[in-house]
Amino acid sequence: MKAFHFMSFGCKVNRYDGQRIVEELQHAGWRSAEGLEEADLVVVNCCVVTGRSAGRCRRYVRSAVRRARGADIFVTGCHTPEDRGPMAALSERVRVVEPGGGLESVREYLSSGSSAQGVSGLIDRTRAYVKVQDGCDLHCAYCIIPSIRGDSRSRPSDKILSEVSGLLEAGYSELVLCGIRLGGFRDGAARLEHLVQLILDRSPGPFRLRLSSLNPAEVTGGLLEVMSGDDRVAPHLHLPLQSGDDATLRRMKRPYTVEGFLRKLEEVRAALPNPAISTDFMVGFPGEAPQSFERSLETLDATGASRVHVFPYSVRKGTAAADLPQVADGEKTARAAAARRMADRLKERFDRQFIGTEATIIVEGREPPRGLTSRYQSVEIDLSRSRAPRPEAGTFVPLTLDGYEGGTFSGRMAGVS
Repeated sequence: MKAFHFMSFGCKVNRYDGQRIVEELQHAGWRSAEGLEEADLVVVNCCVVTGRSAGRCRRYVRSAVRRARGADIFVTGCHTPEDRGPMAALSERVRVVEPGGGLESVREYLSSGSSAQGVSGLIDRTRAYVKVQDGCDLHCAYCIIPSIRGDSRSRPSDKILSEVSGLLEAGYSELVLCGIRLGGFRDGAARLEHLVQLILDRSPGPFRLRLSSLNPAEVTGGLLEVMSGDDRVAPHLHLPLQSGDDATLRRMKRPYTVEGFLRKLEEVRAALPNPAISTDFMVGFPGEAPQSFERSLETLDATGASRVHVFPYSVRKGTAAADLPQVADGEKTARAAAARRMADRLKERFDRQFIGTEATIIVEGREPPRGLTSRYQSVEIDLSRSRAPRPEAGTFVPLTLDGYEGGTFSGRMAGVS
């Protein structure tokens, strides 16, 4: 039996697209190789959202050429024209597939027709991603993705509902709706809140539904109403701030102001019970003066975010920001360190208010057993004070959160003193 090795980098959408490729290979009778050395086919699903991620992909392709001797190597996912030539030149065995063409190229390679129109699962045995949308037409000054993935387009609701039904029947406990611009979902007159309501109405039984990243303006009153009306929807939203300085936001071509962003957070907190609001925070964007960064930090503090992904600006050729005056790398590193210190404080401040409260987690197949609350907080189950059997992966378990260290809660089973 032929073997394939698959490696995916980047966002939830990229991982979803990669899973479709994996299932296509499995459907054709291929097995997953334990390492590069035994693979007959290697698929590297790339991400180039930052220069660092692009570099990781290039290094992995070089490693595959060196270690997977004789294997065909497909480079799929997101990559720029500047990335494609050097990777293709590494070996005649390397085939760089146009963005978005990975699945069809693998089908052509296998000489197989189309199989399922969605995924039947993911490597994670409790959580599955459901891609509902692709592409973006916002064209933020720093982002290369619109030029790679194209304008916003959505999957039909019936295809999404069919996939959701299959994943729930397969035993997945949490579904994460994702897209390059999730809030851009459109199916005729239906928008994201209509899709969420459809999923809830047609999916009886216990499960958790989580939404991935949204722009603030896409969090509508209708969406908040749907989220607040069913406790199966996680009270967690990821709203990328990127910068807390209005002048920087204008140069970024972000479609909101600091005041508008903070006002949206107030709306979310008024609608949902103590929600978790995570965010992205970029430092060192071209033209970000020291005073701009300090204002940005003050705004970040004011958000009360539950989790913050901090990253320094990375030049991407072909974007508007690439030609602007750049901040020195050393300054970006120092600012990122300061922002990460604040991110740690914000996370601990948010988390500690839940000590002594009850929460329900979905158990993950790890040792010791652990899981995530609906607010995306990690909890390790303390079984030392319980005679109850170890809970199975994928099950919902109510816990009392009675300890917190290093960003992780410890929780005891309900009814255990």
